[in-house]
Amino acid sequence: DLRSAVLKICRFLEKELSEEVVDTVVNQATFQNMKTNPQANYHDIIKYEIGTRSDKGHFLRKGTIQ
Repeated sequence: DLRSAVLKICRFLEKELSEEVVDTVVNQATFQNMKTNPQANYHDIIKYEIGTRSDKGHFLRKGTIQ
């Protein structure tokens, strides 16, 4: 449960967030959103690292555990 995890992290950090901010964090932390967000997707980051890594394959795939 993503929402519970966000709230647990808030308690650990002793940080109080409004419901609106918690909703935003939960939305931004979904697998689908992270896969399409260039700032969260490692695959898009390596495009800008010249000569350091290969851009073959995908960092975020299906989001399933086998």
